[in-house]
Amino acid sequence: GCMVNVGEGNQPYTVRASAHAASNVPGERINAQNRDAVNGTTCGSGGGFVGYGTAIQVENCANENLLLVDATSYAGGFGGYVTIGSVAQLGNAGILGQIASVTGIAALLDCAASILKTSYCQGASGGYTVTAFDRVSGTTGSWTDEGMAGGFIGNFEGSHMEGCYANHIDTVRGEEYAGGFLGRMVPGDVAKVANGTSLINDIIKLDGGL
Repeated sequence: GCMVNVGEGNQPYTVRASAHAASNVPGERINAQNRDAVNGTTCGSGGGFVGYGTAIQVENCANENLLLVDATSYAGGFGGYVTIGSVAQLGNAGILGQIASVTGIAALLDCAASILKTSYCQGASGGYTVTAFDRVSGTTGSWTDEGMAGGFIGNFEGSHMEGCYANHIDTVRGEEYAGGFLGRMVPGDVAKVANGTSLINDIIKLDGGL
């Protein structure tokens, strides 16, 4: 396993996935996801252990002595945005297509899911704070309330978790979703798993046209 412990000078540490204006006022900050005119849906993700993870496997890992996670989109004491991957990213489209034809669509979701086991987040002595707000809209450039914050994971999509916990939380604040453990949790998306491959056509045939 891996561990993130203390910051500089043996002090509690802070994670930020946001850039501020010169005045350093949160309401005036420059959104991290819009830097260099790039508006990515996963940018602005901050976590005490991992900011953004897709199709990752984490076991027996921890982060301790956390003070603050501050992000514009997704923020969590352990992970900001943890999600299911795509077959194209894994490079096994042909193999997984054969698996799907034999075992069904669920096999695709299992192969690309992120898995977190027996891992935890521990706050500093005064507790830790998680905030997610001021996400910028890519279409208008204006601020929208889409921040997702969780004591452990901010946004958790189509993945598996077992034996994990968050301890010594002080405050969790998310503009759209906020939770002591998970800000938002949704099931896997078959279309996302098959993105960038011809598998979606095979899935439609397999399921009789969906």
